[in-house]
Amino acid sequence: MKYKMKGLFLVVCLCLTQYMVQGQVKQYYHKDPEGMLEQQSKILFEQAYKILDAYPPDTLQVDERKLALSALDGLLHDTRLDTSRAVKNYFKGNVDRIIDSLGKNTADRGVRIFKVYNHGFILKSKSVTIAIDIVRGGRYKYIDEDQIQKLVDLSDILFVSHYHGDHADPMVAEMFVRQGKKVIVPSGLWENKSDGYIHLRNTNSYLTTTIELDRRRKLGVDVFPGHQKDVLNNIYAITLPESITITHTGDQSNKNDLSWIKEMKNRVTTDVLLLHCWTPNLKEVVEGIDPRLIVTGHENELGHSIDHREPYWLTYEKMKAVSKPYIIMAWGEIYHYK
Repeated sequence: MKYKMKGLFLVVCLCLTQYMVQGQVKQYYHKDPEGMLEQQSKILFEQAYKILDAYPPDTLQVDERKLALSALDGLLHDTRLDTSRAVKNYFKGNVDRIIDSLGKNTADRGVRIFKVYNHGFILKSKSVTIAIDIVRGGRYKYIDEDQIQKLVDLSDILFVSHYHGDHADPMVAEMFVRQGKKVIVPSGLWENKSDGYIHLRNTNSYLTTTIELDRRRKLGVDVFPGHQKDVLNNIYAITLPESITITHTGDQSNKNDLSWIKEMKNRVTTDVLLLHCWTPNLKEVVEGIDPRLIVTGHENELGHSIDHREPYWLTYEKMKAVSKPYIIMAWGEIYHYK
């Protein structure tokens, strides 16, 4: 009897232990495929970023980073996850990382490059913080409004390359305007809405100007008259007070613009080129701009069908044609260009 009671006690303990473990992480997913995908995605996102944190953005294209980015490709090409809690939490974690770093870190020299989502970036130097093509994330609004508000609070100015919704978000722009911050846009976008919008480029000619943030801080801005097919797409070359020039391509894709793109290096010296990864005529564009460093963007846009959610692995393949040093970053990552 004593041994029976002891055995019963052990069984009860094992059952309680299993119950407690299951309360933390579910152990069985039979007939719960959605639950399994959620948990599997959560774990894969976490593991991928552990590797990315251990091997941060660099021009040395190490296999560990490639493997982690390829894992993200697999997750972000599974349309079943587009509305999942795992993807929503993934965005929240990435943007929180950026907000935390923007609030704490100041680049004493050079500029910190934050990759937010899609082809959206934030640039932070010692004197200025610049937002480019920041959006909430398409129809599913992956980035919460309160997170966007914090990004706006921490930025000085917004640049918008063209009117497509994956680059131009009217709510984000209005947040900047309400704080008295300038929003730089191409002609035809948000016309007559507010004096806070500065429309640069109303012709097909090159433009150079100065944007005053306040009495002490000015940005040099060169605007090149690009197009995505027939859509006006400003290519901005932004020169910071620290004399670092960052060029952002938007969604430039009109081959008729190649003639002047091939001569861009004669007008501006680009330190960092923020290049959309699906750029047509990639080799010619890079040679024409002649940057010191390339940082790619526009991978894995969730608003696209899977054949146009440009994967990181494909960006690696395309960049083999380029002789310049380059960096491929995940959302939420930071690179300090010195």
